[in-house]
Amino acid sequence: MLLCAALVPRESGRRVPLAPWLPAASAILSLAAFWFLCRLTLADRHLRSALIYAAVGDTRAEQEFGEAQLWNPWETDFRMARAKHLHAVAQSLTHPERRRALYEEAAAIGREALRLRPAQIDSYQIYGTSLMLSTLEGVPNRLAEAEAALDHAQTLDPAFTPLIANRIKLARLTGKAGKRDQLETLYNRLQASA
Repeated sequence: MLLCAALVPRESGRRVPLAPWLPAASAILSLAAFWFLCRLTLADRHLRSALIYAAVGDTRAEQEFGEAQLWNPWETDFRMARAKHLHAVAQSLTHPERRRALYEEAAAIGREALRLRPAQIDSYQIYGTSLMLSTLEGVPNRLAEAEAALDHAQTLDPAFTPLIANRIKLARLTGKAGKRDQLETLYNRLQASA
């Protein structure tokens, strides 16, 4: 109703009638804004729960990450947290097939992040890092794709040190000593200036 009052022109001493659609439009806009805020609040609540569960090693973390992503599918930070969680769980396992499946799931999260937010550095970081880790577990032919994703992420943010650290690891895996040396120099320069 406040929106209606703000949109109605006033003349001194005379009451101006409201357009019949204005109160309905105001109510619809208010409900839409309320629903959007509820979605964001629920997503944040599920993410907090997921991070708490992950910190104590509770298996409910994955379900909570999924719920957070469901309520706010456009938030790349949620996907990044979920992928990091999958990486951590995979690294704690001894069964190679299960580790491989978790890295592949994290890569799928990265692919979906790229589809929704192609200009976001974290989308490429999730995808490239997950592909690199799945290669370490025996999934063939993923290093070139991982390198392309991480290289593209570097063009989006040339000074992002966690990304540079992953690119150094990848350069070691691919045996590209010149690229590794160049990235290590950049990494050390950025760390010294921080």
